[in-house]
Amino acid sequence: MQPGVAGEANVADDRGLRSGVIEGFYGRPWSEGQRLALFARMRGWRLGTYLYAPKDDLKHRLLWREPYDAAELAGLSRLVEGAHAQDVAFAYALAPGLDLRFADEEDAAALRGKVGQVLALGVRTVALLFDDVPRDLADADRERFTTLAAAVKAAGLETTLTREGPFTVFAPTDEAFAKLPEGTVDDLLANPEKLKKVLLFHVVSGSVTADQVVELESVETLNGESVKIAVNDGVMINDARVIKTDIGASNGTVHVIDTVLIPPTDG
Repeated sequence: MQPGVAGEANVADDRGLRSGVIEGFYGRPWSEGQRLALFARMRGWRLGTYLYAPKDDLKHRLLWREPYDAAELAGLSRLVEGAHAQDVAFAYALAPGLDLRFADEEDAAALRGKVGQVLALGVRTVALLFDDVPRDLADADRERFTTLAAAVKAAGLETTLTREGPFTVFAPTDEAFAKLPEGTVDDLLANPEKLKKVLLFHVVSGSVTADQVVELESVETLNGESVKIAVNDGVMINDARVIKTDIGASNGTVHVIDTVLIPPTDG
């Protein structure tokens, strides 16, 4: 076993299942001393993973964009070292879902920066939590999908795609719609039935995450036609490249694509 790294024997059992303790409740938070004492008990109970998500750490959830300062990192480092000393894997959780702007590069950089801080402490498991998230996208995200939103409304699919499900949506950006031949968007908006067929060609029944998508060669859409999936220098859905994955929605999953998918019968 490498010094300072949790041993694999207790991280998972012979079935590959992890067991441990999640600290993510809203009651009285544990002190550092109580957490360190917990790790010792976990070793005796053969619980091999501790998930750090306490609500008294404001930079875990409410102020997730803010990096930890030196004193906060020192406290986290003591916990990580204390867990590893007891052969317990320390998993760090970050909860950005309340106000994450998926289309904002500054938010993406903040996520990478925060994860980089904990990786530098020896953490090897990081979880992103999306519990209690609002059902609507942030303004910055909606601004990238105004054409798609208008199309969904024009096709009469608002209720279907927001209240039923679960669904997986391959969502083209405004830039993707702008790549279509001149007049195509106006023609679709004026023809609700044709527009509906095109939009449903972007929707799959069930919530399919990115790691599941890459295992598929094709998938049937709600249009009735199938799209081809290829993994080659990125993930392609027919001729569209997936540029952002696994955006959580209240009724499924969204993957952003850079090209509008046109069904074969409408091409």
